[in-house]
Amino acid sequence: MGFLYDLKFAFRALRRNPVLTFVALFSLALGIGANTAIFSIMDRLFLRALPVREPQQLVVLTHSNSVSGFIESNYGFEPSFSWPKYKALRDNTSNVFDGLIARFPFAVNLAWRGQSDPTRGELVSGNYFDVLGIHPALGRLIENDDTRADSGSPVAVLSHSYWMNKFGGSRSALNQPVIINGHAFTIVGVAQAGFQSVGAGEAPAVFVPITMQAEVIPNWSELENAHAYWLNIFGRLRPGFSAQQAQAALAVVWSHIIAADVASVRSTNSRVRARYLTTTLGIKPAAVGISEVRGDFAEPIYVLMGMVGLVLLIVCANIANLLLARAAAREKEIAIRLSLGASRGRLWRHLLAESAILSFGGALGGLIVASWAGSLILRLVPHEIPLAGISADPDLRVLAFALGAAVVTGLLFGCVPALRATRPELAPALREQAGSPSSAGHARVRKGLVVAQIALSVLLLASAGAFAHSLYNLRTLNPGFRVDHLIAFTVNPPLNGYDAKRSLDLFNSIEQDLAALPGVSGASMATEPLLGGAMWSGGYNIEGVPSVDGRTPTLNSNRVSPGFFSLMGIPLISGRDFTPADRPGTHLVAIVNETLAKTYFPDRSPLGMHVSRNDGAWEIVGVVKDAKYDDLREKPKAFIYFAPQDDKNRGAMTFYVRSQVPPETLFASIRQIVKHRDPNLPIVGLKLMTDQVGDAVFLDRMVAALSMTFACLATLLASIGLYGVIAWAVTRRKREIGIRIALGAASSTVIKMVFSEVLILGGIGIAIALPLWLAAGRVFASLLFGVSPNDALTITTSIAVLSLVAGLAGFIPAWRASRIDPISAIRYE
Repeated sequence: MGFLYDLKFAFRALRRNPVLTFVALFSLALGIGANTAIFSIMDRLFLRALPVREPQQLVVLTHSNSVSGFIESNYGFEPSFSWPKYKALRDNTSNVFDGLIARFPFAVNLAWRGQSDPTRGELVSGNYFDVLGIHPALGRLIENDDTRADSGSPVAVLSHSYWMNKFGGSRSALNQPVIINGHAFTIVGVAQAGFQSVGAGEAPAVFVPITMQAEVIPNWSELENAHAYWLNIFGRLRPGFSAQQAQAALAVVWSHIIAADVASVRSTNSRVRARYLTTTLGIKPAAVGISEVRGDFAEPIYVLMGMVGLVLLIVCANIANLLLARAAAREKEIAIRLSLGASRGRLWRHLLAESAILSFGGALGGLIVASWAGSLILRLVPHEIPLAGISADPDLRVLAFALGAAVVTGLLFGCVPALRATRPELAPALREQAGSPSSAGHARVRKGLVVAQIALSVLLLASAGAFAHSLYNLRTLNPGFRVDHLIAFTVNPPLNGYDAKRSLDLFNSIEQDLAALPGVSGASMATEPLLGGAMWSGGYNIEGVPSVDGRTPTLNSNRVSPGFFSLMGIPLISGRDFTPADRPGTHLVAIVNETLAKTYFPDRSPLGMHVSRNDGAWEIVGVVKDAKYDDLREKPKAFIYFAPQDDKNRGAMTFYVRSQVPPETLFASIRQIVKHRDPNLPIVGLKLMTDQVGDAVFLDRMVAALSMTFACLATLLASIGLYGVIAWAVTRRKREIGIRIALGAASSTVIKMVFSEVLILGGIGIAIALPLWLAAGRVFASLLFGVSPNDALTITTSIAVLSLVAGLAGFIPAWRASRIDPISAIRYE
């Protein structure tokens, strides 16, 4: 009953101070909302367990990097296995695992009732859903019987979200035929709601049996190749088995598997075979799944979480300052209540009730801000980044975080004012004597809070400045090719059932049609998009370059059509470009970049030398300048280019179009050209190359934009806090200032007197911020490009900005002090 009375009394007190209440609620909504938005994304990407049965029992298998063969993985080299190795592990580890599952994500062109949709899918083993404990929302799921035959079973299971979005949640979708990458499948079920994938952030639309790999991944049939590493293997540990025990048991099984197939290693080099026998197996916890982007997002997200935490501290300091000012104004009221017998505990509880109302009100507003801000951040993520399964919608975990933030902030900004307010000097307070010891104590606490705000604001401004400088360096970096008036888009005809020859004919036709468009100065194509975040690489024998321990040099590669280098503005250093004469069945030729030439042919020309591997030997006929290939941050790397005609496994192709007119005006014509060649062939990623460069630095842009937003918010709050403290100090010293003016003090003297306090508080805050900045710079140094984390210009600029804002905040009360009427001031109190 007493608590409810305190809440009722506190609500009435806050209603009588609408300005303070609004400022506090608005500040808290922004502070808690920013923290909740970043936490929501971090939680779903890094912390949240998969929505499966007993996720803490899941592990993902890894191996050391001494295997030999073909590798196809989005998650790094270690968690990739072949189908034969998966089956051997599954059949010989039943004493360790309750089940081993295998999966592989792939690109899908899904057609249903004449509508084609480019999306994502997942190849899964027959026990995938059973081991994970996933139940059907409709029909049945993929079973072991669907993967027993080598040809597999053409059945498909839709994800619940895709079923709801594309099929309207209709039960009539069951047993309906769909076309997946040119092959007919039958929908046999829908997975349960909430489950997306064991890949965190991924949202496959459809699941198909893994034995259908040859049908759904055109021109690539590696199911029975023991040395094709492409599958991720997850296991569910048996109850009572620790990870260490499981790894020890797996080591025995793995050694037998490796010993049994060492003879099938293609290389005849004894060192390669010996190294293969040393391959070791490992396991890692997988309760939160695996992620293609988790490593890239980890440091930026944690840095942003730290920054919004500092913003929330500044918010708390600001509100504490407001409550201290209000408590000082209520000293006489509190002194009277204490004199009449009220306990300090009762008063303390009453004041904390006000803080609780503010903090929980701010948390409610923060949830709205978080939902909006989180959705905005996710909408800005390029579609190539697999975060489709991440949502910013509040749920119980997010609500719990917001509630926790409300409790913590309420205590942070409520305790100090409550403690100060309930310990007044009774006699001076009852006499309403300004400048009492209690008021002086209030002043010291308030000034300390402002100093803390200034220090944290300088730290946030300097961090934001460093990130902005880094982003500027990336955006102005020369990528080695011209990005202006350049359009890029990708088509993938094998997903529509095209074979290699039909694909090549289609590519050539589209390229010719594009080059003939009015306003187009040229068109070309490449198998791997520039700045797409990935490139093909593999081991090659280079003429005159010996292998080291059986390892051949690893080269990055791409396949480009004639005219690619001139279209992209990549200069030819020596030799020649590809020509139409470099067609299938002719002499194989290649072009290398400057780094490869300098690395492997330092004392001679690479022209006329040969590069080879199992599927052919190429003569080097040209050398071109270096360019950025998969990332703007990358260091120069050895690169080799082939003609597209050399590719026997033709998949997707990216086209580049150079325009002489505003490039956006060509988008409709480009779509029409592709539609004319095949109405069912979807265009993926049609965009300006300048936008592609922007997508390549998305994380840098996100960190810079958010950190600048947080820094500006922190600076604004710090300036408000500084203004409040100086204005309150002027009010406390109003009688003194009036006497000085009456005795002849000039306005400039009064301004200097008041402004000196601003300089002292700002100087102390800046002095505290400098060592904090030196320490913080080491934390996020790896996120910066071309700028030192402790760059002098950055910290100097931040101090200058903060000083300017603080000067403006302090000048207003100083100017008002110089205009005080001496007569009214002498009568004050």
